[in-house]
Amino acid sequence: MSDGMTHLSAACRTLAARCVDGITANEETLRHRVENSIGLVTALSPSLGYVASTAIAQEALRSGRTVLELVLSRRASSSAANSNDCSALRIWPICVR
Repeated sequence: MSDGMTHLSAACRTLAARCVDGITANEETLRHRVENSIGLVTALSPSLGYVASTAIAQEALRSGRTVLELVLSRRASSSAANSNDCSALRIWPICVR
């Protein structure tokens, strides 16, 4: 058992050194992928409600617009347009640019 643990430990160190260390996130690419993901409506559902989230997802698929575009355009046409606070939509990291 001790030899197995020693080998596993050495393998983990080697993997970290040769494959993991130095990896950084490409924030621009990740932001683009999140903003263009239809799955974003799942995170919005608690704030917007199931019916509104479903309508946004369907419109995004039909129109080719992003979920983020649709949410922000609906928000702009609502009474929340005077506020820059996206925390109510629970997407504040995306709204802050």
